[in-house]
Amino acid sequence: MRLLFSVVIILFVVSCDNNRVYDEYVNIPNSVWGKENAVKFEFALDDTLSSNHIFIKVRNNINYPYSNLYLFTKVNFPDGKVLIDTLEYEMTNAEGVWLGSGLSGLKSNLLYYKKNVVFYEKGNYSLSIQHGMRTDNLDGIQDIGVRIERN
Repeated sequence: MRLLFSVVIILFVVSCDNNRVYDEYVNIPNSVWGKENAVKFEFALDDTLSSNHIFIKVRNNINYPYSNLYLFTKVNFPDGKVLIDTLEYEMTNAEGVWLGSGLSGLKSNLLYYKKNVVFYEKGNYSLSIQHGMRTDNLDGIQDIGVRIERN
C-alpha cells in the first residue's frame, strides 16, 4: 500500500509539470545580491507556435528589508534583438505580511514577467536580471530563478 501511494504521488508531481519549458534557480551567495551582479539564464527554444508564460522566481528570507522589489531585465533574442524592462513586485501585503509560499523564514514567490509569449525564433535566448533597489547590496534574496511554461 505504501509503495502504491508513493507511485501515485510521484506520477502526480511529474504530470503537474508537463507544461514546463525551462525552470532554473541561481543561488545568491550569502543572500546578498550586489547591484552590478546580474543573474543570467540561457536557454534554447525550438517551439515557435506555443504560447508561454514567463515567471521570475524569488526566494527571500526575513532579512529582506523592503515591501517591494524592483528588477531590471534584459532578454537577448537569437537574431540579436534586445528587450529591456523595469519591473516592480510587491513582497508583502498592506499589513507587512510576506507574500509567497513557505513556512518559517523563507518565502518563495512566482512572479509573472510576461504572459502569452510566443517565441517566433528558434535558437538561443538569454535573460539577465538585476535588482533595481536603491542600495548597492540587497540583503535577504537567497535565489533568483526563471520559469517558462506552456500556456
